[in-house]
Amino acid sequence: MTRRKDVPKPKRLFNPRMERLEVREVLTTPTLLAAPATKAASIASALASLDPSNGTPTRREQMRQTFTARFKGDFTTGPGRFTDQSSQTYMFGGGNSNMFLHADLQLGYFSYKDVAQPATGLAALIVKDVGNTGNELDLNLVGDPSSVDRHGRITRFTWTVADSSGGTFTGAIGEGTLRLIYMPGGKFTKRAFGGGTAGAIFKGSVYTNGVTNILRT
Repeated sequence: MTRRKDVPKPKRLFNPRMERLEVREVLTTPTLLAAPATKAASIASALASLDPSNGTPTRREQMRQTFTARFKGDFTTGPGRFTDQSSQTYMFGGGNSNMFLHADLQLGYFSYKDVAQPATGLAALIVKDVGNTGNELDLNLVGDPSSVDRHGRITRFTWTVADSSGGTFTGAIGEGTLRLIYMPGGKFTKRAFGGGTAGAIFKGSVYTNGVTNILRT
């Protein structure tokens, strides 16, 4: 009986190679929100003719429109940007409101050399989820020349909702008052001639149409 010879097995090659994968496109957040945003915009356009001022708001609607917000942050006062301005004041802070939980405040206003011209400015109340919702409430400010502190800073403003508001506040209308409380101190930039901590209290009424919140389900 003859012994069977072992036949050598072929060597397997383990060389790396590239394999083609199937295409999978992952939806981004803007893509996911595109359809609701388009739908909300079309509904808002359809309701644009419904002027809330044509009637008297119900008691429930009056409560819904009531707006309050409180912020605290740093302020700086420096020279104006144009020759007719005596100064500009900028404030940045954080706070909350009965219409949103957390938001940042960017506020700026100009005082003028002509004392007969009231201070004017803008307050942007930027809700923390603005990247997903676009929720931002912008308010046009007009200062009350008779309301100043001992350093001549304006402490009371009236405001109206600006057209630049977005998200839930798209097409919103409203008005109210702003009270600024200054607490000077601390360090500020070289060109500034004043600064410190400030508090901002907004009170008034804001009407929203209720159909421009793109995350509402």
